[in-house]
Amino acid sequence: MSDPIAHHWCSRLRDALPELIRQTPELEVIAASASRMLHGSTTRSVDDAVSDLDVWFLPPKDQPSKFVEFKLDGKAGHVQIESRTGFESRLRRCDFQLIFELRYAIVLADPDGWADRLIARARQPMPAAVREAWFAHHYIEMRSEHRALDNPIERRDAAAILQALTSTVSHALRAAMVLDGVPYPYVKWLAYAAAQTPTGQRVTPLVERIIDGLAAGMLRVGGPEREHPLNLMLRQIRNVLIDAAREAGINAPWLQYWYLHLNERDRIHHVTWETT
Repeated sequence: MSDPIAHHWCSRLRDALPELIRQTPELEVIAASASRMLHGSTTRSVDDAVSDLDVWFLPPKDQPSKFVEFKLDGKAGHVQIESRTGFESRLRRCDFQLIFELRYAIVLADPDGWADRLIARARQPMPAAVREAWFAHHYIEMRSEHRALDNPIERRDAAAILQALTSTVSHALRAAMVLDGVPYPYVKWLAYAAAQTPTGQRVTPLVERIIDGLAAGMLRVGGPEREHPLNLMLRQIRNVLIDAAREAGINAPWLQYWYLHLNERDRIHHVTWETT
Protein backbone atom coordinates (compact mmCIF):
# COMPACT_ATOMS: atom_id res chain seq x y z
CA MET A 1 0.00 0.00 0.00
CA SER A 2 1.81 3.13 -1.24
CA ASP A 3 -0.57 5.83 -0.02
CA PRO A 4 0.53 6.97 3.46
CA ILE A 5 -2.92 8.23 4.50
CA ALA A 6 -4.65 4.97 3.63
CA HIS A 7 -1.81 2.99 5.20
CA HIS A 8 -2.10 4.93 8.45
CA TRP A 9 -5.84 4.48 8.85
CA CYS A 10 -5.81 0.83 7.81
CA SER A 11 -3.16 0.17 10.46
CA ARG A 12 -5.16 2.03 13.10
CA LEU A 13 -8.37 0.23 12.16
CA ARG A 14 -6.75 -3.19 12.38
CA ASP A 15 -5.63 -2.27 15.88
CA ALA A 16 -8.94 -0.74 17.00
CA LEU A 17 -11.60 -2.94 15.43
CA PRO A 18 -11.17 -5.93 17.78
CA GLU A 19 -12.24 -3.80 20.74
CA LEU A 20 -15.21 -2.34 18.82
CA ILE A 21 -16.22 -5.89 17.88
CA ARG A 22 -16.12 -6.99 21.52
CA GLN A 23 -18.36 -4.10 22.46
CA THR A 24 -20.89 -4.67 19.65
CA PRO A 25 -22.86 -7.96 19.68
CA GLU A 26 -23.99 -7.57 16.05
CA LEU A 27 -20.35 -7.40 14.96
CA GLU A 28 -19.06 -10.01 17.36
CA VAL A 29 -21.34 -12.73 16.01
CA ILE A 30 -20.07 -12.29 12.42
CA ALA A 31 -16.50 -11.03 12.94
CA ALA A 32 -14.72 -14.36 12.50
CA SER A 33 -16.17 -14.99 9.03
CA ALA A 34 -16.87 -11.49 7.68
CA SER A 35 -14.75 -9.82 5.04
CA ARG A 36 -13.86 -6.28 6.10
CA MET A 37 -12.98 -3.40 3.81
CA LEU A 38 -12.13 0.25 4.22
CA HIS A 39 -13.75 2.32 1.50
CA GLY A 40 -14.67 5.93 0.86
CA SER A 41 -12.62 9.11 0.65
CA THR A 42 -9.87 7.98 3.03
CA THR A 43 -8.79 5.36 0.48
CA ARG A 44 -8.37 8.22 -2.01
CA SER A 45 -6.04 10.28 0.22
CA VAL A 46 -8.72 12.58 1.63
CA ASP A 47 -8.05 13.14 5.31
CA ASP A 48 -9.49 16.38 6.60
CA ALA A 49 -11.74 17.68 9.37
CA VAL A 50 -14.93 16.44 7.71
CA SER A 51 -13.77 13.10 6.29
CA ASP A 52 -14.70 9.90 8.09
CA LEU A 53 -13.80 6.23 8.13
CA ASP A 54 -16.12 3.96 6.12
CA VAL A 55 -15.86 0.24 6.87
CA TRP A 56 -17.84 -2.61 5.35
CA PHE A 57 -18.44 -5.92 7.15
CA LEU A 58 -19.69 -8.59 4.73
CA PRO A 59 -20.31 -12.04 6.25
CA PRO A 60 -20.86 -15.15 4.09
CA LYS A 61 -24.38 -15.56 5.46
CA ASP A 62 -26.56 -12.53 4.83
CA GLN A 63 -27.44 -10.52 7.91
CA PRO A 64 -29.79 -7.57 8.43
CA SER A 65 -28.11 -4.29 7.55
CA LYS A 66 -26.58 -2.57 10.53
CA PHE A 67 -24.87 0.78 11.01
CA VAL A 68 -22.40 1.09 13.91
CA GLU A 69 -20.79 4.46 14.66
CA PHE A 70 -17.41 4.85 16.34
CA LYS A 71 -14.59 7.33 16.89
CA LEU A 72 -10.93 6.64 16.23
CA ASP A 73 -8.26 9.19 17.17
CA GLY A 74 -10.93 11.87 17.07
CA LYS A 75 -12.15 10.91 13.57
CA ALA A 76 -15.74 9.82 13.07
CA GLY A 77 -16.31 6.41 11.53
CA HIS A 78 -18.93 3.78 10.94
CA VAL A 79 -19.13 0.09 10.29
CA GLN A 80 -21.85 -1.03 7.91
CA ILE A 81 -22.92 -4.66 7.77
CA GLU A 82 -23.89 -5.42 4.19
CA SER A 83 -25.12 -8.38 2.17
CA ARG A 84 -22.67 -10.23 -0.03
CA THR A 85 -25.59 -11.28 -2.20
CA GLY A 86 -26.58 -7.65 -2.58
CA PHE A 87 -23.06 -6.60 -3.52
CA GLU A 88 -22.81 -9.38 -6.12
CA SER A 89 -26.14 -8.35 -7.64
CA ARG A 90 -25.28 -4.67 -7.68
CA LEU A 91 -21.95 -5.33 -9.39
CA ARG A 92 -23.63 -7.43 -12.08
CA ARG A 93 -26.21 -4.68 -12.66
CA CYS A 94 -23.46 -2.09 -13.18
CA ASP A 95 -24.01 -0.13 -9.99
CA PHE A 96 -21.20 2.25 -10.87
CA GLN A 97 -21.21 4.00 -7.52
CA LEU A 98 -20.50 0.69 -5.80
CA ILE A 99 -17.97 -0.35 -8.44
CA PHE A 100 -16.16 2.98 -8.03
CA GLU A 101 -15.94 2.40 -4.26
CA LEU A 102 -14.73 -1.17 -4.73
CA ARG A 103 -11.98 -0.08 -7.11
CA TYR A 104 -10.41 1.93 -4.29
CA ALA A 105 -11.42 -0.31 -1.37
CA ILE A 106 -8.71 -1.79 0.87
CA VAL A 107 -9.16 -5.19 2.47
CA LEU A 108 -8.72 -5.22 6.25
CA ALA A 109 -9.59 -8.90 6.75
CA ASP A 110 -10.74 -11.57 4.33
CA PRO A 111 -11.07 -15.06 5.85
CA ASP A 112 -12.27 -16.77 2.67
CA GLY A 113 -10.82 -14.46 0.00
CA TRP A 114 -14.23 -13.20 -1.13
CA ALA A 115 -13.37 -9.49 -0.84
CA ASP A 116 -10.21 -9.83 -2.90
CA ARG A 117 -12.13 -11.62 -5.63
CA LEU A 118 -14.91 -9.02 -5.64
CA ILE A 119 -12.46 -6.12 -5.85
CA ALA A 120 -10.61 -7.83 -8.71
CA ARG A 121 -13.89 -8.10 -10.61
CA ALA A 122 -14.71 -4.44 -9.98
CA ARG A 123 -11.28 -3.42 -11.29
CA GLN A 124 -11.70 -5.22 -14.60
CA PRO A 125 -12.03 -2.95 -17.66
CA MET A 126 -15.54 -1.77 -18.44
CA PRO A 127 -17.00 -3.99 -21.20
CA ALA A 128 -17.64 -2.21 -24.50
CA ALA A 129 -21.36 -3.05 -24.45
CA VAL A 130 -21.68 -1.58 -20.96
CA ARG A 131 -19.80 1.55 -21.96
CA GLU A 132 -21.97 2.28 -24.99
CA ALA A 133 -25.28 1.42 -23.30
CA TRP A 134 -24.62 3.59 -20.26
CA PHE A 135 -23.17 6.44 -22.32
CA ALA A 136 -26.32 6.41 -24.45
CA HIS A 137 -28.46 6.40 -21.32
CA HIS A 138 -26.79 9.40 -19.69
CA TYR A 139 -26.33 11.29 -22.95
CA ILE A 140 -30.01 11.05 -23.87
CA GLU A 141 -31.03 11.90 -20.31
CA MET A 142 -28.74 14.92 -20.53
CA ARG A 143 -30.33 16.06 -23.80
CA SER A 144 -33.82 15.57 -22.37
CA GLU A 145 -33.05 17.58 -19.23
CA HIS A 146 -31.40 20.27 -21.33
CA ARG A 147 -34.53 20.59 -23.44
CA ALA A 148 -36.55 20.97 -20.24
CA LEU A 149 -34.85 24.34 -19.74
CA ASP A 150 -36.51 25.94 -22.76
CA ASN A 151 -39.80 27.14 -21.30
CA PRO A 152 -38.51 27.96 -17.78
CA ILE A 153 -35.89 30.26 -19.34
CA GLU A 154 -38.58 32.11 -21.29
CA ARG A 155 -40.65 32.41 -18.10
CA ARG A 156 -37.68 33.34 -15.89
CA ASP A 157 -38.61 30.45 -13.63
CA ALA A 158 -35.38 30.27 -11.63
CA ALA A 159 -36.37 27.22 -9.56
CA ALA A 160 -37.20 25.14 -12.65
CA ILE A 161 -34.06 26.34 -14.43
CA LEU A 162 -31.91 25.32 -11.47
CA GLN A 163 -33.41 21.83 -11.29
CA ALA A 164 -33.05 21.09 -15.00
CA LEU A 165 -29.59 22.67 -15.13
CA THR A 166 -28.31 20.58 -12.24
CA SER A 167 -29.68 17.37 -13.71
CA THR A 168 -28.24 18.18 -17.15
CA VAL A 169 -24.77 18.75 -15.70
CA SER A 170 -24.96 15.60 -13.57
CA HIS A 171 -25.82 13.41 -16.56
CA ALA A 172 -23.11 15.11 -18.64
CA LEU A 173 -20.41 14.31 -16.08
CA ARG A 174 -21.57 10.71 -15.82
CA ALA A 175 -21.69 10.37 -19.61
CA ALA A 176 -18.13 11.71 -19.86
CA MET A 177 -16.78 9.22 -17.33
CA VAL A 178 -18.58 6.24 -18.84
CA LEU A 179 -17.37 7.20 -22.32
CA ASP A 180 -13.85 7.01 -20.90
CA GLY A 181 -14.62 3.57 -19.48
CA VAL A 182 -14.55 4.70 -15.85
CA PRO A 183 -17.37 3.99 -13.36
CA TYR A 184 -18.62 7.14 -11.66
CA PRO A 185 -18.98 7.82 -7.92
CA TYR A 186 -21.94 9.25 -6.09
CA VAL A 187 -22.66 12.93 -6.54
CA LYS A 188 -20.38 14.33 -3.82
CA TRP A 189 -17.28 13.20 -5.72
CA LEU A 190 -18.65 13.26 -9.27
CA ALA A 191 -17.05 16.47 -10.57
CA TYR A 192 -13.71 15.67 -8.91
CA ALA A 193 -13.64 12.16 -10.39
CA ALA A 194 -14.71 13.35 -13.85
CA ALA A 195 -11.82 15.83 -13.88
CA GLN A 196 -9.43 12.84 -13.75
CA THR A 197 -10.63 11.34 -17.06
CA PRO A 198 -9.87 12.58 -20.61
CA THR A 199 -13.41 13.52 -21.63
CA GLY A 200 -14.22 14.71 -18.13
CA GLN A 201 -11.26 17.09 -18.32
CA ARG A 202 -12.95 18.71 -21.33
CA VAL A 203 -16.31 19.00 -19.57
CA THR A 204 -15.39 20.14 -16.07
CA PRO A 205 -14.00 23.58 -17.06
CA LEU A 206 -17.37 24.29 -18.69
CA VAL A 207 -19.11 23.18 -15.49
CA GLU A 208 -16.93 25.67 -13.60
CA ARG A 209 -18.05 28.41 -16.00
CA ILE A 210 -21.66 27.51 -15.28
CA ILE A 211 -20.97 27.77 -11.54
CA ASP A 212 -19.41 31.19 -12.10
CA GLY A 213 -22.46 32.18 -14.12
CA LEU A 214 -24.78 31.17 -11.30
CA ALA A 215 -22.70 33.23 -8.88
CA ALA A 216 -23.06 36.19 -11.26
CA GLY A 217 -26.87 35.94 -11.23
CA MET A 218 -27.45 34.22 -14.58
CA LEU A 219 -30.11 32.01 -13.03
CA ARG A 220 -32.53 34.93 -13.15
CA VAL A 221 -31.67 36.10 -16.67
CA GLY A 222 -34.64 35.80 -19.02
CA GLY A 223 -34.94 34.65 -22.60
CA PRO A 224 -34.76 34.29 -25.44
CA GLU A 225 -33.76 30.72 -24.67
CA ARG A 226 -31.37 30.45 -27.62
CA GLU A 227 -29.29 33.36 -26.30
CA HIS A 228 -29.35 32.54 -22.60
CA PRO A 229 -25.73 32.31 -21.31
CA LEU A 230 -26.34 29.15 -19.24
CA ASN A 231 -28.01 27.49 -22.19
CA LEU A 232 -25.06 28.36 -24.43
CA MET A 233 -22.66 26.79 -21.94
CA LEU A 234 -24.72 23.61 -21.87
CA ARG A 235 -24.58 23.49 -25.65
CA GLN A 236 -20.80 23.59 -25.43
CA ILE A 237 -20.87 20.61 -23.07
CA ARG A 238 -23.18 18.78 -25.48
CA ASN A 239 -20.78 19.46 -28.37
CA VAL A 240 -17.80 18.20 -26.35
CA LEU A 241 -19.62 14.91 -25.69
CA ILE A 242 -20.67 14.54 -29.33
CA ASP A 243 -17.11 15.12 -30.53
CA ALA A 244 -15.64 12.78 -27.90
CA ALA A 245 -18.15 10.05 -28.75
CA ARG A 246 -17.32 10.25 -32.46
CA GLU A 247 -13.61 10.20 -31.67
CA ALA A 248 -14.28 7.01 -29.69
CA GLY A 249 -16.07 5.40 -32.64
CA ILE A 250 -19.66 6.07 -31.50
CA ASN A 251 -21.54 7.87 -34.26
CA ALA A 252 -25.06 6.62 -33.66
CA PRO A 253 -28.11 8.55 -34.89
CA TRP A 254 -29.19 9.25 -31.30
CA LEU A 255 -26.24 11.62 -30.88
CA GLN A 256 -28.10 14.11 -33.08
CA TYR A 257 -31.71 12.93 -33.09
CA TRP A 258 -31.91 11.81 -29.48
CA TYR A 259 -35.66 12.52 -29.22
CA LEU A 260 -36.35 9.81 -31.83
CA HIS A 261 -34.36 7.21 -29.88
CA LEU A 262 -35.53 7.51 -26.28
CA ASN A 263 -35.71 3.72 -26.04
CA GLU A 264 -31.89 3.64 -26.28
CA ARG A 265 -31.89 4.63 -22.61
CA ASP A 266 -33.28 1.20 -21.74
CA ARG A 267 -30.25 -0.68 -23.07
CA ILE A 268 -28.73 -0.44 -19.60
CA HIS A 269 -31.19 -3.13 -18.47
CA HIS A 270 -29.74 -5.61 -20.98
CA VAL A 271 -26.03 -5.39 -20.16
CA THR A 272 -24.08 -6.74 -17.21
CA TRP A 273 -20.70 -5.82 -15.79
CA GLU A 274 -19.25 -9.21 -16.68
CA THR A 275 -20.01 -11.05 -19.91
CA THR A 276 -19.42 -14.52 -18.42
